[in-house]
Amino acid sequence: NKIVNFIEVPIKLMFMSAVEMRKAVHAYVDQIDEHFLQIVHSMMETYAKQHQLPVISTQIKGIPVTDEEVMQSIEKGEDQISAGAYYTVDQLREKAGQWLSTKS
Repeated sequence: NKIVNFIEVPIKLMFMSAVEMRKAVHAYVDQIDEHFLQIVHSMMETYAKQHQLPVISTQIKGIPVTDEEVMQSIEKGEDQISAGAYYTVDQLREKAGQWLSTKS
């Protein structure tokens, strides 16, 4: 396991998108010791309570999803539809048939 250099973290985070920062933070959290994890958890819990982040759902692994994140996801989907980046039901059925036939 690579040891996280926490001095480099703020510099890298300055140039990352929100999605990249979330991924990086998740990776760092997976590597930190239990004591520091408790500190991070406490900070995040306090922040969430103070700002009353509206968690409206959770992902499969129990990660909270806010209404803002849901709206961003919907907007991204709408943009993909507008750009023609989608499958019709017939196309999806065909692809599913191909996937199932290759797994046999």
